Amino acid sequence: MTQIKQNEQGVVVKAILKPPPPDDEIGCKLSSSSLETCPVDDDDGHVQIIKRGNCSFTNKASNHRQAEGIIVVNSHPYELFVMSGEKILGMNDPSNDEDELPVSVLISGEDGAFILKLLKDEQSKGNEVIANIELVREEADTLVDFPHVIGTKESLQVLASNGWGVHAVPQVVSEIQQQQTPTWQLFITQHDKL
Repeated sequence: MTQIKQNEQGVVVKAILKPPPPDDEIGCKLSSSSLETCPVDDDDGHVQIIKRGNCSFTNKASNHRQAEGIIVVNSHPYELFVMSGEKILGMNDPSNDEDELPVSVLISGEDGAFILKLLKDEQSKGNEVIANIELVREEADTLVDFPHVIGTKESLQVLASNGWGVHAVPQVVSEIQQQQTPTWQLFITQHDKL
């Protein structure tokens, strides 16, 4: 059932969706210093859903190399941002090539809860759920001028021409704090120069 298409337009992964492992819902079981990869087994070629927390997104992807794709469920119900992470220890080892990591995407906590409920309901009926992850490059004629600013009510991104950017998201605060200056969390990100 697994389908992987990669071309100059991007990557498409279509495979059976697996729920978070009961003994490691956040995908951090292997340590970042481990040079071992997860063993390839009968689940090879699936899309793994895991929850955010406790280790970097790069470590989560490295710990689930047997998957073709990874869906990370954010702990915040509505927040989305660009995932990033430090290089994996031992990256000079050919078995730790970042280009060999599974395709990874972040979804909001609300979307994640919906997908996890759907997955549980369908599995209880004996059905499989197929996940489709599409990462598509923008066409050359849609390239943007820098700095490129993207703003929504949930976040603000400023992308610079040198491949770096800033992603800002408002933080949930108490009603008393809301009457004061809003609190923001800032992420420094890297991007392909669009």
